[in-house]
Amino acid sequence: MRRDSRHERGAAIVSVLVLVSIATLLVASLFWRQHLATRSVQNRFASAQLRWIETAVLDWAAVVLRSDQSSSGQVDHLQETWAVPVAETRLDETVTAGARISGSTRSALIAGQIFDAQGRLNLSNLVHEGKPVEKQAAAFRRLLALLGLPPELESTLTRRLLESYPAPAAAADQGAGGATGSAAVPAAGSAGA
Repeated sequence: MRRDSRHERGAAIVSVLVLVSIATLLVASLFWRQHLATRSVQNRFASAQLRWIETAVLDWAAVVLRSDQSSSGQVDHLQETWAVPVAETRLDETVTAGARISGSTRSALIAGQIFDAQGRLNLSNLVHEGKPVEKQAAAFRRLLALLGLPPELESTLTRRLLESYPAPAAAADQGAGGATGSAAVPAAGSAGA
């Protein structure tokens, strides 16, 4: 009998250890899922905060540009307030969703600058409404000269832009009819032949 009781005790201990292991795995899995759910909520909250900051920055830029437009008129230059870069500014914990950012290297910072994209050369402006724009072509030739590139690139690019431009309606009509003139189209309701 003693031998059977030892086997039963050993089997009971092994059974208890298996049950404790399974319970530990289940609890660990639950804690891991809770941790993931918490991180997901934190990430969504941080994403919403970033959208608010982005909206605030864009609103600030719009106010600066409107103020500049009303005060300085039509001429823009890089000495105006809109061109001054915003220095790195540390955000408060209230802005960073109360996140505790440890150390000075992991601070939430915001910085930026408004650039005048119209002040740059836009190659698509070499052609307007199917016609070359000489003022833009001259600016492009000056840029090519500064870069040490051949000035013929301007005429090649302008020609390619003109070729890619949609054909005017009159030219499309000529090509379709094969004639060099334009045909009169009778108005609806007028007597025809």
